This record gives sequence, C-alpha cells and structure tokens, in this order.
Amino acid sequence: MYQIFFVCVFIISFIPSSFLLGQSLKSSRPTGASKILYVQEDYKNFYHFVNSKYLMMGLGLSALSAHSKLDTHFQGWFQRKVANQGFAGDLASSTKIFGERPWVLAYFGLSLFDTEKCSPALCKGVLNWADQSRRMVVVGLPLVWGLQYTLGARRPYQGGSKWTYFDDSHAVSGHAFIGAIPFLGVAGQVKNPYLKATLIGLSTLPAWSRVHDDQHYLSQSFMGWLIAWRAYEITKPDYDPNGWSLFSNGTHVGLAYRKQF
Repeated sequence: MYQIFFVCVFIISFIPSSFLLGQSLKSSRPTGASKILYVQEDYKNFYHFVNSKYLMMGLGLSALSAHSKLDTHFQGWFQRKVANQGFAGDLASSTKIFGERPWVLAYFGLSLFDTEKCSPALCKGVLNWADQSRRMVVVGLPLVWGLQYTLGARRPYQGGSKWTYFDDSHAVSGHAFIGAIPFLGVAGQVKNPYLKATLIGLSTLPAWSRVHDDQHYLSQSFMGWLIAWRAYEITKPDYDPNGWSLFSNGTHVGLAYRKQF
C-alpha cells in the first residue's frame, strides 16, 4: 500500500504546471560531451568548502554520536519503543526498496535517452530526474565507499557503534544514500516549495528504515542521507556555487569569496 503512495507522489511531481498550482518542471539537462564537463563541475562544487563544510560538520556529529553512548542508547530505545509497531514496520519495508541497487541502473539507463526526442512533459521530467539522480550517484558514491572502508564500524547487532578504522564497512549507510536519491531527484525538478520540502522530508525515510531494521546506527544512516542531500544541492539546476570559504597558501590561512562568471 505504501509503495503505491510513493509512486503516486513521483507521478504527481512530474505533472506539468498547468495541472498543479503553478508547478513546473525544470528542463536543463546535459547532453553528449557536456556530461563530462558536468561531472568535473559537480566534483569541484561538491568538494569546495562552500559545500564540504556541511559534510565535515556532519562527520563531526557522527563521530560524537558513534563514540559516545548516543548511538547505542538511541538504537536500544528505538528497537523497544518504535520498531515493528504495525505502521512503523510497514513504512520501513516500503521505503527500504528505494535503496536497492537496481535504482542506480535505472538512472544510468534512462540518462542515455535524448530529451529532445521525448515530447510529453512527463517524459522529459522523468529523463531530467534520472539524469540528476545519476549525477548525485557519480559525485556522492565514491565518498560513501571511502568513508565506509576507512572508518569501519559494525552493524548494531554485531557490536558497538564506535568506528573501527579499516575493519568492517558500515560507518555510512549505502541504503540511506541510494534511497534518498529518488526523492531528491524529483525535488530537483520541481519549483513548488511545499512539494519540494515534502520530497526532501520523504528522502529521509530510507535512512530511517535502516535504523528500524537494526541494520545501521543513527549516525551511520544520517551520514548516508547527508551525502545524498549535499550531492542534490550541488546538482540542482539553480545551484549557486558562490560563497565564502577558507583558503591557504601554505603559510597563511584566510577567508575568500568565490564568484563564478
């Protein structure tokens, strides 16, 4: 039942503006060789301090949660009071599917199609969604893998939440990362602020399902979602890469304002 609800949210999000309170689709989509340039620009924006400061703050919060008793206490409370309580169990099983690997294959497959040969607005919206989702995977997944195998960490049923560094690979939830992308990809294609906020909120549910299923601690699910959210932010058609950041020339550290022309 809940799967049907989420599919309906996707379809409604792609309906042209004349049918939904001024809602409209964004049409910018890289084609051909420009996709390579988009990858280069995405990586530059993703790891620039304007964006990466959020990743660093999130990593700090995750470290605090994992190396204190917050993760284990929250997990214990959640499993006793929330998990498998009817609606919670149904919701978890319904949203977990968005973190499965076939979604990644769908993004890459659909991004091969030419938008210009797709006339209905719904068709173009789906292709734009797939292409932004593909870009989020390309820019964010290497960081997910890198943190997983560098920080280590175990699943809740395997032991404590502390990072084990190069031992095991669960410090970041891959399901939370992949599962957030379908919702964030739609959010990137809509202009209605209320629908956009709803979709961003829904993107946290796959991460929540991993805590519910006792597969990841809170900090691990949070980091997976955070990387997806920051990948979404820098791949939005209206992303502004300008802002203040730190710089260093080897001997001095200061502030710089980045402005692209």
